[in-house]
Amino acid sequence: MAKILIESLKHKQYKLPGLQNSFFTHKLLPDIIFFIVVVALPSSFFALIPDSFFFDLRIVFFTCSSLYIILYLKNIKKIGKLPGGIALLTLCTFLIWQIAYSLLSKDIPFVEVITVFRANFFYPLSALGFLLYVIEMDVIRIYRFMNWLLITTFIQGVLYIISNIFNINIFAFGALEYEYEGAILLQNMSAIPHYNEILFAFTFASTLFLKKYNKHFFWAIPLIVTIISIVRSQMIVYSILMLLILVLAKISKTKINFSKILKILLLGILFLVLILYLFPSHVGGVVTRFGLDNQEKISQKKYLEEGTFYLRLELIKDSYKRTKSNNNLFMGNGYIREARKGEADFVIGGDTLIAPVIYTEGFIGLFLRILPIIILVIYFFKLLFIKTNKFNLFAVVSIALVLPEIINLVQTKFFVYYTREVFILFILTIVIQKINKIKPKK
Repeated sequence: MAKILIESLKHKQYKLPGLQNSFFTHKLLPDIIFFIVVVALPSSFFALIPDSFFFDLRIVFFTCSSLYIILYLKNIKKIGKLPGGIALLTLCTFLIWQIAYSLLSKDIPFVEVITVFRANFFYPLSALGFLLYVIEMDVIRIYRFMNWLLITTFIQGVLYIISNIFNINIFAFGALEYEYEGAILLQNMSAIPHYNEILFAFTFASTLFLKKYNKHFFWAIPLIVTIISIVRSQMIVYSILMLLILVLAKISKTKINFSKILKILLLGILFLVLILYLFPSHVGGVVTRFGLDNQEKISQKKYLEEGTFYLRLELIKDSYKRTKSNNNLFMGNGYIREARKGEADFVIGGDTLIAPVIYTEGFIGLFLRILPIIILVIYFFKLLFIKTNKFNLFAVVSIALVLPEIINLVQTKFFVYYTREVFILFILTIVIQKINKIKPKK
């Protein structure tokens, strides 16, 4: 058990959790159950089981996470000592208050409040429940949990690529079909791994920082998944993420071997050739989506006045106007739909998550959701500028994960889906605290 930790202490940089293959039986069963609840369940077991099997998957997920709050509430003070911990607890308190506000002050029916709350708004409470369990784990168990998370994300990404190679949907969720120059392209957003970006950031940065880490397929697979999914905003995010990792490495004065950069560049070219060979229609779709072909040239004006970006901006404007007309900009309208049942509703939907947060929780809800993320970024920036700091890799990855979402603001899920990237950022702070408490023997 101690071997992984001892090996990490020998390096100038501590390895990110999840990169080491580790198996031991200590607390194995409760950690497997925890992994199933945190990672497998919300993705409907990696999109391989229909979500209808669970009747209401999000209710089941919230119920399971609530059990962790009840069972491990004794660790609440430890959460408050984490960077951003007080802000997270304040946010969770506000969400409970907002439920009471919806029921008592706004007279919204209980069923309506629960229906809306379970759509997009409960995730910080779930993240709190999971962190209460993680903070009781030792470093080795956290590294094992993260290893499971990264490995399953990688496997699901491989399955997604295979599905597109053979043009057969092997997942339990229906795929959208697009026709491009006579070819049928599959786009299955529900089958994209939830931690795809985490896998890419962890492994790409580790390939640059750590001499002995050479698992290049682990950063190539999530990148390929992003390209063939033909989601323009995510491709932009990944491009910025790669650039930020390089820039932040330079800022932190971390020594990166030039041969490493050259090897990654050559492998990138090789992977690009493979993508062009295996997915010519997907690449054509990407080119068209960005307006790089001669058939369509997208100007900035057209980008802002047409397409999904424009529609999302209109939803945010509509949410602001409706909330302001009700004099509820501060606290929001409570957990209530903005349209009748069965009609298109931005509160229940996920086109943009700024609109539903402003409508239901107001600007105070939006601020409290962003505050823990801001504090975490400040914390990791401080780590970045500490001389001879062995947690530079943690800082680089964390900052690089958050900053691109500012550009992707109208459709980012960071400040709502706390059980994904933000949960992982909190785990990194827990690992740092636990390692700092370890006094290695001479």
